[in-house]
Amino acid sequence: MTGFKIICELAFGAMIMTKMGRTQIQADALLAYVVAQVESRDGRPLLAKGDEIDPLEIPVALEPGSRFHQITSLMPVGKVRKQVDYKIRRFPMEQAFRRLAKAGTIDTAAGPQKDFRVPAEVWRPQSGRLECRGLGNIERIRQLLSQVTAIGERRAVGYGRVHQWKVEPCPWQLEDLVGPTGGAMRPLPADWPGLKSPFIERGRVTYPYWITDRGVEQIAVPG
Repeated sequence: MTGFKIICELAFGAMIMTKMGRTQIQADALLAYVVAQVESRDGRPLLAKGDEIDPLEIPVALEPGSRFHQITSLMPVGKVRKQVDYKIRRFPMEQAFRRLAKAGTIDTAAGPQKDFRVPAEVWRPQSGRLECRGLGNIERIRQLLSQVTAIGERRAVGYGRVHQWKVEPCPWQLEDLVGPTGGAMRPLPADWPGLKSPFIERGRVTYPYWITDRGVEQIAVPG
């Protein structure tokens, strides 16, 4: 295992969409996503809600307690330009008609079936670059990232387009999971050594982050 730095250069003018208040991408989850896509093409189904979590191995070293991987979040370099956009959550019309023999009238303009808008953060580093660091297999990480053409949410409509990835050797030590001012550089247990007045919330310290009914605890997150 070798210390590395990942550099993500965005396509010209590309903006990234994430949840409100989030200007980082979880690099371990991104690598796990690519591994899952590769394995699903080999006949292994992807994880669905309600399934037991079958951990996917990524080419990054685990921390000594094996709770999460030694890789920071993918964060913007320099100042960030932000704006608010909206995602439309639509009523699942097809499922309603398939499951109900007599669906009747469905009104998506009002009532419980109404479509609604969810605010999301849309942002871009002025440098056009995001970076993260960690400890792992550089060649394997390069292979996985070569398959990633966009990051963040709503990639299918053009958000988060990537121009190129670079993975370079870089010094690494476990203490680098905490920033120079004591902030978390990735989701960490709230009692992780070296943290100073971190941002605390309830969540998971490793992927899959979207599962909220298992493995949830008080964690420190990047500010």
